Amino acid sequence: MTIDQLLGGMEEHHLTVLYAHRSEAGTTGVAIPCAQLPAFLADPVAWIANHYQVSSSQYLAWHESGYTVRCAGSTSRGKPCRNAVEGGSAVSLARWLELRGAYCHLHSMYGRGLGEVMTNTEVAFRSPYMEAWHWIEQHRGTDSAHSLAKLLLSLWNSSNAFSLRECIENLDEQRRQLALRVVTHFAQHGETRELIDLGYKVCEACPRVYQLGQRAWDAKRELREAWRAADERAERERE
Repeated sequence: MTIDQLLGGMEEHHLTVLYAHRSEAGTTGVAIPCAQLPAFLADPVAWIANHYQVSSSQYLAWHESGYTVRCAGSTSRGKPCRNAVEGGSAVSLARWLELRGAYCHLHSMYGRGLGEVMTNTEVAFRSPYMEAWHWIEQHRGTDSAHSLAKLLLSLWNSSNAFSLRECIENLDEQRRQLALRVVTHFAQHGETRELIDLGYKVCEACPRVYQLGQRAWDAKRELREAWRAADERAERERE
C-alpha cells in the first residue's frame, strides 16, 4: 500500500490525525484531516499557525514567551520590564495576542513611561498586602508564594487561618520581613477594602491553599461540636 492509498483510505473513512503540541495547558491536541497531512508534514509550524489564524512568527513567539505576556513598560534603568501583565501567565495563544501591549500591576499603578516606574526591588508599594500579592503572582507554585498566600488568607478570613509558623517557616529573610510588615499593617489598620479584594485574588491564584484552610476549619468546627455534645451529655448525667 502506498502513502497515497493509505491517506485515501483514511479520508474515505473520515479519519483524522491528532497532533499534540506544547501549550499553556501542557499539551493541546489539534485534529488534522488526512487531506491536509502533506501540507502539515511540509511545514508543521505554518500549518498550525494557519489553523489558529495567526502568523508563524506569532505562534513561535507565544511558545518562546513561555505562554506569558510580559509588561510593555520599562524600568527606571530603561530596560524592558520582565513582570507578567495581570492575568497574563499561562495563557492561550488567543489570550496572549489579546494581552500584548498591556502593563503589569506596577506600571498600571505608578505610570507607564520610561523611567517612571522603579525596579521590583526599589518600588514603593501601596501597602505590604500589595507587595505580598505581587510576590505571589510572580512566583506562583513556589513554597514562598504559598506561605505568603496562607498569611494573607489568614488575615482575610478566620475560616482560612494558618499558624504564623506555617506562614513564615520556609521564607527567606527578605520575605520574613515582608510577612512581618503584613502582620503589622493588619494590626494597625485591620481589614481594609484592599485586603478583602486581594483575598479573593489569592483564592483564585492558590485554590489548594484556600481548600487546605477550609478543610482545617471544618475539622476544628467538627471537633468543637463533638466537645460541646460531650459536655452536654456530661451535664445531663450529672443531673
